[in-house]
Amino acid sequence: MTNGLHTAANLDFVPHQTLHPSPLGWRDQFISFLLVDRFDYNAPNLPAFAPAQSGQGHRFQGGNLQGIKRKIRAYHVFVHAGIVSQGLLHYLAACFPKQVWRSFGSWLRTIRPGIAPSERVISMALRNSFPEFLLANAHSHNFAKFIVQRQDFYSLDVFRIASG
Repeated sequence: MTNGLHTAANLDFVPHQTLHPSPLGWRDQFISFLLVDRFDYNAPNLPAFAPAQSGQGHRFQGGNLQGIKRKIRAYHVFVHAGIVSQGLLHYLAACFPKQVWRSFGSWLRTIRPGIAPSERVISMALRNSFPEFLLANAHSHNFAKFIVQRQDFYSLDVFRIASG
């Protein structure tokens, strides 16, 4: 029975396809490295790794290609959400600067008419006005309904700002 191990003398190093030449210098080249997440096996009901349990340290707990694909998809979704959020901040700065400055809720010496607010100012204005938006529109606005229905009623941190 062969165990699949070979010596270097038995390996075939002849390329079976055309090769691309290496760059002359590697200093300015990008090198990609993919490390499999050993905890993402992408299998339902996979028990968590607990080395204290007898014999579990000798069992395979590694990830697989499906786990890598799932993680890459999650990273893509995260990046796309960030891009959309960035675009929304620019849209609010260009189209609703007066409303942003009213909702900002802080004193800032550099507020000048005609100058669009920064992304930081817009994000603070959104954070300050979000609880009031949820409380005022919980029964009429679809987005507010969606958020309110999914809140943990034992920890309503979102509404604590609006009640104070």
